[in-house]
Amino acid sequence: MQDSLLKSNQFIDHYETFKSVLLLSEKVKQNLPSSSVLALGNRNAKLKITLIVNPFSAKSRNAHFIMEQILENYHDLVCVEVRFHFNHADYGYKKSKTVHEQLVYLYLSEGPQAFITGLYNWFTYTDERKLPTTPITRENEIVIKEILSKQFTCNIENHLFFAPIFSINQYLYPKQYDYKKLINFIEELSDDPEFHN
Repeated sequence: MQDSLLKSNQFIDHYETFKSVLLLSEKVKQNLPSSSVLALGNRNAKLKITLIVNPFSAKSRNAHFIMEQILENYHDLVCVEVRFHFNHADYGYKKSKTVHEQLVYLYLSEGPQAFITGLYNWFTYTDERKLPTTPITRENEIVIKEILSKQFTCNIENHLFFAPIFSINQYLYPKQYDYKKLINFIEELSDDPEFHN
């Protein structure tokens, strides 16, 4: 039984197997304007990974920590685009609106590293008091609302209704693979011309 398990693990960890399954996955349209992209890592990297997260989801928390590990180990090889699945037209949940706006504001005002730290703090403590409390100007609020609205629209147009969701150069991450496996394939994906935009 152990031999059988070992063989199946070798098969699933094989890059060509992963690639074959990935290429059979549904493709996501790249219809998000660049002005609404929250990019981390190397913006010019050939390998683009998109991560849709919900700050209030435990699974998104795990996905965020996987994303951090990828950026820590492969910062130059990958561009990670973070998107939220937040309907800005729904004002029923004030805390959600505040958290989403503060996180996007962190990205715009202090840059990608501050944004990563803000997401880390949020997912670690789930306490909005751990986020900067800098008042957002009316002008910035309009920009933030536009970013969140465009991200939400893009998700809906691609039938992406849940979070977390990873996609790799437009291909949805295969359901057969745990998200933790992604880090094992970063180098090969970045070298593979089939995944270059």
